[in-house]
Amino acid sequence: MSTNLAVIEAALKAATPGPWWWRNTQDPMLLGGRTKLVMSFERMGMQGAQPLFRDAHNIMQPAGRANINEFADANLIANAPTWLAELVERVKVAEAKRDGWHETAIENETIADDYRRHAEAMTDRWRKAEAAIERVRAAVADHPGSAWDSGIKLRADILRALDGDA
Repeated sequence: MSTNLAVIEAALKAATPGPWWWRNTQDPMLLGGRTKLVMSFERMGMQGAQPLFRDAHNIMQPAGRANINEFADANLIANAPTWLAELVERVKVAEAKRDGWHETAIENETIADDYRRHAEAMTDRWRKAEAAIERVRAAVADHPGSAWDSGIKLRADILRALDGDA
């Protein structure tokens, strides 16, 4: 299944534009858009019939003994089931890829959200650490007294500053 899309497109352009419908009379005919006759039948022998298709000059020609692929409408009719099946498969593959890309995008978005939350949390921790460092610096700079007393009191002041209580 790998018909070139250009082949299908060319066949569609060469064929009578649709929609097509059957005219159910004594002489059944397949009519195309703007009532152009696409297909008809004529008697062939005593009990048979042969299809008639429009040729390149829009003249109905018997196709019973001719190469039916030379008639654009007949070519399109004959290949339609195969081409439609191929196109349905291509659409399924394309939709599956699209759905996969969508799922990947959602996963990537979730990962990005996780990174953003982590970065925000780390930024918050960094700001709190900076504030604690500033409180410790202030406590050390403003601490009077002897070395022994200052050391004990300084330790308590530093712990309070790190807890945010200074």
